[in-house]
Amino acid sequence: CKEPGVPYTLETQRQVLCIEHHPSKDWQIQACPAPKNVIFDMETQDPDDFLTLCWLTANPRVHLVGVTVTPGTQEQIGLIHETLYQCKVPSLSIGSFDPTREDGCVSAFHYNVMPGPRKFPGSDTGANVIRECLREYPDATLLTGGPLKNLHKFLETYPDVVLQHWVAQGGFAGD
Repeated sequence: CKEPGVPYTLETQRQVLCIEHHPSKDWQIQACPAPKNVIFDMETQDPDDFLTLCWLTANPRVHLVGVTVTPGTQEQIGLIHETLYQCKVPSLSIGSFDPTREDGCVSAFHYNVMPGPRKFPGSDTGANVIRECLREYPDATLLTGGPLKNLHKFLETYPDVVLQHWVAQGGFAGD
């Protein structure tokens, strides 16, 4: 049982339905609002951003349109590719702050929950992926969980591109 006021979601072939129960009302079924377009900027030194990525892929109210990672090693890109594959998400652009870095920056936690990721180069730089996502989805929200290097490079490189929504999350969850 869910707490009162916490909506259930039900995916049908045509739309996502929200089913809510409030203590003072009966059950209500209605179409959920359109999913929000989200670009996720992350790192992989600890589990929190990995768990956020999994949550974003499973949430019917989110349309994940791109992922950027700092520093963006090929090992990190491989982990993100494998995560998206396991979560049955179609191919997305994955941007890297430093596309020349090959190894490292993936914590032991990730190897305990995922098969060893293969190394992949990023699709492009993080700044370019953010720009391309905003070109296609101008209402997209940038959710940042890691160091703000990709956001800084984007703002520095594309000062005329408007980022309407930015949500920052920070902290260390630990291994």
